[in-house]
Amino acid sequence: AAEPTSKKIVTCSRDDNIEDILRLLADEQIEFLMLENESGVLDQLSLIEKVVTDLNFLEEVDNFLELNASIFEFYTPKLIPEKLSFSEICKVMLQVKHPYVMTTKRLWTPRDVLDILLGGGI
Repeated sequence: AAEPTSKKIVTCSRDDNIEDILRLLADEQIEFLMLENESGVLDQLSLIEKVVTDLNFLEEVDNFLELNASIFEFYTPKLIPEKLSFSEICKVMLQVKHPYVMTTKRLWTPRDVLDILLGGGI
């Protein structure tokens, strides 16, 4: 598989309030948040799903920004073998609802796919 790139993974806590979570996810450099001391991931899609489903488009929800992150369902990226090729990694990403997969050494995201394609690192 392609060589890992080094990037900082931004973390959050279940106790962080929604406003802090939104500010982090609004940064165009941050594509997801990783739950501290766990392998849970939260991205923009997870946030939208929560607002639309459980929170019913925020109707009758007061102080949304003050709620804490524990209201979100953090999902665990699909674990894949280290030896998969780049094309196999892309195929797995297409098969999961949230396109994040991980090996024991690396978390693969859609941004990684773009970076590899643009950098010619296949």
